[in-house]
Amino acid sequence: MPVENPWLEVLEAGELRRFPLAPGRTRIGGLGCEVVLASSPAGEVHIWDTPPRALYTGGGAPPELDGIPREELALADGLVLTFGGARITYRLPNPAAGVLEELVDEPAISAPVASPAEAAPARSPGHQAAGGRVETRLMAGLLADQDLAPAPVLKKWREAVKQRRFDPDTCARELLAGGQVAPDDPRLLERSGRLMRDLLMAPLLRGSQGASRKVRQATRSGLALVLSQAVAVAAYTLLLGLIFLLLRARWGWSPDGLLDGVLETLGQFVPDPAE
Repeated sequence: MPVENPWLEVLEAGELRRFPLAPGRTRIGGLGCEVVLASSPAGEVHIWDTPPRALYTGGGAPPELDGIPREELALADGLVLTFGGARITYRLPNPAAGVLEELVDEPAISAPVASPAEAAPARSPGHQAAGGRVETRLMAGLLADQDLAPAPVLKKWREAVKQRRFDPDTCARELLAGGQVAPDDPRLLERSGRLMRDLLMAPLLRGSQGASRKVRQATRSGLALVLSQAVAVAAYTLLLGLIFLLLRARWGWSPDGLLDGVLETLGQFVPDPAE
C-alpha cells in the first residue's frame, strides 16, 4: 500500500484548501511560492520534510503557534500555525510519526509516565542536535562553502563577519531560505564527506603527537629533496663526461689544455708558499 505524503490544510477567508507536500522544501507566502496566500505576507514559511520542521525567513511578522511567534519549530500532526491571516494545519498520514519538539533554547516539558520501566530512554546530545540548530548551521555552511546560496545573501553575511556582526542562526536561516538545493545533492555529499574526514583527523594534528608527525613529514620531504638534487648532479656529470669522451674520440680534442690554462690564470692570484 503506497504511503501518502504529508499535507497542509490552509483555512483562509473561510475557504479550506489542501496542499500535498512534495519531498524536500515547500514554501508558504506570496507569489512564487508553492502555497500562495491571498494576503501576500512579507516573509515566507518553509516546510521541510526531513525532519519535519517549519522555518521562517524574511521580513514581517513570523508565524504564531498558540499566539506565540515562532521562527523555527518541529512539526507534528495537527499542529496549527497562524500566518498572514491564514490558519495552516500540518497533517501526517500516520499521526504517530509526528513528534512535536521546539527547536529553541527553552527546556522541554516531559509528559508524565506510568512507571520507570515505561519511560523512554534519554537521548544523547548528538541525537538531540539532529534536526535542530546544529544541523541547520552545518547545512547552511555547506551551501556557503559550495557557493550554492544566493550571491547577495553570501555577500551580506561575509561583510557581516568582517564587521563583527555575525549571527549564525539568522545567517543559517537566510542561506537555507535562498538555497534551491536538495539535501542529498552530490556536491553536498562529497564536501560533507571530506569535511567529516578532516574533523575526524583534526585531533591527531594537535599537540605533541601532531608536532612530531609534522616533523617526520618535514624530514621525509627534506630527505627527498636532497636525494633528488644528488640524482640531478650525477646525471649532469655523466652527460658532461660523455660529451668529453665524444670530443676526444671523434676530433682528438682534450679538455686538459683548457684546464691547464685555467689553473695558470688562477695561479697568478695565489701566492707561492715557497716564496
